[in-house]
Amino acid sequence: MPGIFSRDGFLLFSHRGGAGLFPENTLYAFERSVLRYGADAVELDIHMSRDGELIVIHDDTLDRTTNGSGRVYEKTAAEIKRYDAGYRFTKDDGRTWPFRGKGLTVPLLSEVFMRLKPYKAGINIDIKEPYPGIEQKLYKLITGSGMMDRVLVNSGHPCVLKRFRMLNEAGIPTGADALDCLGALVLSGLKLDRLYATAAQALQVPLRFKGKIRVVTRDLIRLCREKKLKLHVWTLNDTRDMEEMLSLGVDGIMTDYPDRLCRLVKR
Repeated sequence: MPGIFSRDGFLLFSHRGGAGLFPENTLYAFERSVLRYGADAVELDIHMSRDGELIVIHDDTLDRTTNGSGRVYEKTAAEIKRYDAGYRFTKDDGRTWPFRGKGLTVPLLSEVFMRLKPYKAGINIDIKEPYPGIEQKLYKLITGSGMMDRVLVNSGHPCVLKRFRMLNEAGIPTGADALDCLGALVLSGLKLDRLYATAAQALQVPLRFKGKIRVVTRDLIRLCREKKLKLHVWTLNDTRDMEEMLSLGVDGIMTDYPDRLCRLVKR
């Protein structure tokens, strides 16, 4: 379906809302990265709470980013809301904690939709775990909120993407799973683009696998263009890598530092 993730042109993705600048996966981070740095889309992660709410957080536990502890799936949304989502954020190795006690909470995905809807920004959703029924809940929330043209759904679990696509009468764009991405890399390198097929609308890949093996190549870019797939690269924080990907013409870059990428795009 037409929407932000199918349009022509480059997309600046704020990874977790700009995790290098703000407490990650918070409403504050999402809004600031869009308003201050012109992020075209925010990338976020979802888990499910014990009472079936879609919770925006990267880890399956609360320990790393909040003053709480324990597994997200074992707590209700109300319990999760009591924790300080800015508690652990520091940019100076713990000398200061600028967001402690500022009222930042772990958001529901529905809250992110409501906050970002007026800004027309895209929302890249990564389903982190194959919780029972999470695909149905996500699909219902997206369609019920009228966000079909504003989201792209991805997951590291092929089974999750398969189940989501079975529900997806609205044609919400999805990303390629890891096997699809590997197939694209291998076939493009062998110049066998014609053999590649996927149900996805976008490939979202790292520049290098485990920091060593080059993933984004001219061959892969060629395949994506021939197959009319968007190519989004994650998670680039070095400006030299950003500059190289911009010069190669990738469709989007995810970064923890949207300020750096914003300056390059403007330049």
